[in-house]
Amino acid sequence: MFQAPKAGRLDLQLLVMCESYIGCDRTIPVKLKVAPLTRAVAEGRDAKSKAAAKQWVDSDDEDEGARKRE
Repeated sequence: MFQAPKAGRLDLQLLVMCESYIGCDRTIPVKLKVAPLTRAVAEGRDAKSKAAAKQWVDSDDEDEGARKRE
């Protein structure tokens, strides 16, 4: 996951570079469509988005706890 740019269509490039073999690098074109935020989401009133965000944060906390135990 990453923070999305402004709403619209974007043409991006993914560069995959190999450290061990020269000539194995790849450039992959990626088309990305970013939908605009709804008014409810922008104002923080969307309960579904809040629930999804809370679940995402909780899952990250669990992952960190598992890593600390190892």
